[in-house]
Amino acid sequence: MLDYHVHTRYCRHATGEVEDYVRAAVSLGLDEIGFADHFPMFYLPELPYDDYSMGLEELPAYVEDVEKVGRLFSGRIDVKVGVEVDYQMGKEALIKKAVSTQEFDYLIGVIHLVDGWVIDDTRNVRKFKEYNLDELYRKYFDELDALIKSGIFDVVGHIDVIKRFNFIPEGGVEQYVLPSLDLIAEKGLCVEVNTSGLDRPVGDTYPGLNLFEAMHCREIPVTLGSDAHDPGEVGRHFTRVLEELKKSGYREVASFKKREMWMKSFSP
Repeated sequence: MLDYHVHTRYCRHATGEVEDYVRAAVSLGLDEIGFADHFPMFYLPELPYDDYSMGLEELPAYVEDVEKVGRLFSGRIDVKVGVEVDYQMGKEALIKKAVSTQEFDYLIGVIHLVDGWVIDDTRNVRKFKEYNLDELYRKYFDELDALIKSGIFDVVGHIDVIKRFNFIPEGGVEQYVLPSLDLIAEKGLCVEVNTSGLDRPVGDTYPGLNLFEAMHCREIPVTLGSDAHDPGEVGRHFTRVLEELKKSGYREVASFKKREMWMKSFSP
């Protein structure tokens, strides 16, 4: 099995070195681990905090570090180099140019910012009360749909992370996620099943456990991500999530190498 969404000290809000996460993955018997530290956010509006991502000057060292550790563990586990990239409408050309400076195995596209504030930051919880939730969700998913259409990314990450603090619009999250899943299927992208939400106030995966069948019916490939910010979080809740994926009809998860997607069988 694989975990394609782990962070290290490079992102400035996680703990642990690259090797610490690889050792944790080996101890769990994983076949692959993929690093997805936050890509430098230099192209986004100025944010009130400086602990969201590595600086642009750190990017080569991050890639080199992951590749070096990958060589060290060759034959024991496959180590992949990815990044979690924040999308913003109107910045497509800049993002494409920036990510082309390094060779990655996969790019996870995500939305963290709505109206210039980070929607999954605990320091911003109060801001949800300043919005009509349907208006806020619509803004988020408009941006997400533009991400899907951009052609930049391989994986759509934590698709409905906006629900993290359990601020749910009256009609539910599904009314917004399902149209985006249709678009993802049309564009042939992969969806990350991010297990970190099970440890958040919402108590659910991103996307929700109740959406696995809808993804399978649309023939959307999935990959797994713990969103670990500490080595002890690698592979969290994977046994449960794999069981739910199997119940929904899935028998494979997506693996990537040099931006090419491959399918690998799993057994929970």
